[in-house]
Amino acid sequence: MDNGVSRRELLKASVIGATVAMGGIATAHAGETTDVRIGNSVKSADWKKEKHVPLIEIPQMIKAGEPFIVTMTVGKDIPHPNTTEHFIGWIALYFKPESGAFITQLGKYEFSAHGESSLGANKGSSYADPCAMAKVKLNTSGTLTAVSYCNIHGLWESSIPVTVA
Repeated sequence: MDNGVSRRELLKASVIGATVAMGGIATAHAGETTDVRIGNSVKSADWKKEKHVPLIEIPQMIKAGEPFIVTMTVGKDIPHPNTTEHFIGWIALYFKPESGAFITQLGKYEFSAHGESSLGANKGSSYADPCAMAKVKLNTSGTLTAVSYCNIHGLWESSIPVTVA
């Protein structure tokens, strides 16, 4: 059974596909590269003008080692549709210390009810608005980043510096 594809071409396509699936950079064709890193797909904007961007709210004064509340909201000033067809599925919260190389995921908050029903779309009895609170303790200053996922418009992020006294 000869389909015109050499064993070498098949192996090359398999390696490229596996690399792309793992979020890497793969050589697509002679000299071309395809950059599929997830960071290239994350969008950001002013939360007051764009309904997909998560707003992060924290207290003005944060003391090292003491818990405080972080609130993350999508659509605070411009409401995001919360329908069966168009919704925010989750918000994740991350922290990167000023002097550290690694980011820590502090939590991920899923919103599962969007008006689905056996009666049809948007006829359900419950809806989950994309707002979450996390109780956090930090020992050092750094940056909090929230990432939200819209089922139609993809990933959105915002960040806020955190000064720990």
